[in-house]
Amino acid sequence: MGGDSAGIDDNNDLMQRKDSKVFILKKQFIIGFTSSFRMGQILKYSFGPPEHPSGMGVEKYMNTLFVDEVRKVFKDKGFLLLIDDSQEQGGTFLVGYKKRLFAILDDFQIGESIGKFYSVGAGESYAIGAMEVTKTIKPRQRILKALAVAEKFNGSVRRPFVVKRLKHV
Repeated sequence: MGGDSAGIDDNNDLMQRKDSKVFILKKQFIIGFTSSFRMGQILKYSFGPPEHPSGMGVEKYMNTLFVDEVRKVFKDKGFLLLIDDSQEQGGTFLVGYKKRLFAILDDFQIGESIGKFYSVGAGESYAIGAMEVTKTIKPRQRILKALAVAEKFNGSVRRPFVVKRLKHV
């Protein structure tokens, strides 16, 4: 999984950040985020993924126990936004778990691409296109190429790029 180092505020002012948008959590999860560095900090330092019960499928786990715990920690840390009386909103991030890649979107829906890759953030459409046309390149180079293409065509994507790999146990 890879990420850039740009932090963009509401005025589109850019700050290249030292803290990474991609990290490994508990040696089982790899997370990459967009939306808010505060959200990423909560996920990295305050979120404890719940135990995955044996016999429960990965998809069910992600759509129930995992996302419910994300919502809880966002609420506890003051990050959860109430859109109206019935809908809460968080942020957008990717989670690699059990050799699968999931996108958790603002409304807490869980997405998984048929294409086995995903991109989120300001340069996502450029990165998705680059990932599609570089299927024969090794994963690390493919991710770096996708980030470089996103940086070239989107003013909100900046180096340095960070690429991390989850070692499967």
